[in-house]
Amino acid sequence: MYEEKIKKMSNKAQELLQDELEYLENLPEQPITDELIDDILGLMRVLSIPMFIETLNHYLSKGSVSLTRANIKQYPHLHVVETTKGELIAYVYNRGDGGKKKRKFKSATDVFYDHFDTQVP
Repeated sequence: MYEEKIKKMSNKAQELLQDELEYLENLPEQPITDELIDDILGLMRVLSIPMFIETLNHYLSKGSVSLTRANIKQYPHLHVVETTKGELIAYVYNRGDGGKKKRKFKSATDVFYDHFDTQVP
């Protein structure tokens, strides 16, 4: 009896998380620029944003990460969307490959070596 109640509560929590993620995924995504980062963080140095993680059997869990100007490159799956009211919402979710191009931040050294590695002698 208790197992059934726990299972129902777990299923309801999963539905709520999936609805929240689906809402965020359906909003128009904004390209991440320095100006957008300034708009998101504003005067704050640290911002807590949600992070969605999908595990085996499509089990969804939600946590939070601290976003700062210094660590923004640590989250290649960062997404910023705009609501119909013009509010910006940032969240982290790995959508998987799905044929979409992954965003990768490169250092100046990576760009230098990529340039010379592609040249044929």
